[in-house]
Amino acid sequence: MRVCVLGSGSGGNSTYVEHGPTRLLIDAGLSAKEIVERLALIHVDASSLDGIFISHEHQDHIAGADVLSRKFKIPIFISPHALQHSSVSLQEATHYPIAADVPVQLGFVTVTPFSVPHDSIDPLAFSLRAGAARACVVSDIGFLPESVKERMRGADILVIESNHDLEMLRTGPYPWHLKQRVMSNYGHLSNEAI
Repeated sequence: MRVCVLGSGSGGNSTYVEHGPTRLLIDAGLSAKEIVERLALIHVDASSLDGIFISHEHQDHIAGADVLSRKFKIPIFISPHALQHSSVSLQEATHYPIAADVPVQLGFVTVTPFSVPHDSIDPLAFSLRAGAARACVVSDIGFLPESVKERMRGADILVIESNHDLEMLRTGPYPWHLKQRVMSNYGHLSNEAI
């Protein structure tokens, strides 16, 4: 299994996963143009993607999904609750419902979404199995409950986003309400939390 992080953070999140002929994205939060360019850097043609799995409805996870889906006829896999709170253009793209703990077989990869604590509608992370290999992709998450740790145990590849220094956040320029959101149990992991 091949896993490549194309982008992480408030500028856009996207992770490429490949096993044999099966190719997919976890999130498409960069512009479609940027995703196409970053895929080309790892010698992947965006038109070869089999699906895009969306973790939640925040813009930094869906920004390029609708354009990629329409341009290359790539289905989007998203929770119905998250879809309801997404842009109209994403709602009009080809999509399939996903739910926590319900595996989805896409080519040679089995993708199992699971619930995570984050301040969004029905936030998910993904466990992926292909043959004997197992990967886990966890992006926006406020803390690591035992249920999430259990999902990550035994993964051959683990992608987990931790994206801020607590002291820099506390003393930085962001408004207090945003600092509180980021530091909460439904915000984002700090670098120290890992």
